[in-house]
Amino acid sequence: MYQYAVGLLERAAALERLLEAARTEVHPLRLAASHSAREAFVDDFLARLHDEGGPLVELFVANSQIVRRLVADGSADIGVSARRPGATPNPSVEEREICPDELVCAVPRAHPWAVRGTIALAEFLSTPLVVRDPGSNSRWCLQSALEAASLPAPTVLTEAATPAAAVQEALRHNAPMVESRRVVERYRLLQVVRVEQLQLPRSYELVLPASAEPTARVRALAERLAAAAARPQAVETDVDTPPAT
Repeated sequence: MYQYAVGLLERAAALERLLEAARTEVHPLRLAASHSAREAFVDDFLARLHDEGGPLVELFVANSQIVRRLVADGSADIGVSARRPGATPNPSVEEREICPDELVCAVPRAHPWAVRGTIALAEFLSTPLVVRDPGSNSRWCLQSALEAASLPAPTVLTEAATPAAAVQEALRHNAPMVESRRVVERYRLLQVVRVEQLQLPRSYELVLPASAEPTARVRALAERLAAAAARPQAVETDVDTPPAT
């Protein structure tokens, strides 16, 4: 009887391994990425992954807060999002920093600030800006830094749902914008401008479920994503106009 039971258990384990292998072959890994992470390095990473014959990856793009929610409830296997210093952690996910970032002010090269290179904080705050939507990490980071310094909210010219849309609006209005340095530096038509007495550091982080150990496939994808995010980026590329949104 004992040997019979052992045989049944061994066959059940073998069947489970076969089923797991089948699931691995059929189902792509689900990656949730924030809008700025996608434009900064995720799109390039996925293109290289495809060229190298890597695993299939299904991409979901949303604001950083929603990325964490998708990972927490199991809708995504892994996420990559932006995070500002001192942000309240989400207990449902584990976050690992993969590269530093900062928000910067950028203007079209035809804008007067592009020649000056540096502007006063008061002028920055009184000038209408292109900013991201209120639910974005970029907007939260900017507002939190100004509130912490007891400074007024910036003057808003228009809001944009994605970094690419913000670039389009900045170019259309010849107006300053605030966005991730790693995104801004991809556009040759934009110039970063230093704002006196204003620093907006943040980071990009991997987001993993806190309740379960990631599978080997997820761990491998996490390692490759971290390496891609840490890879040095050229200050300027041949990107002139933002991708369609």
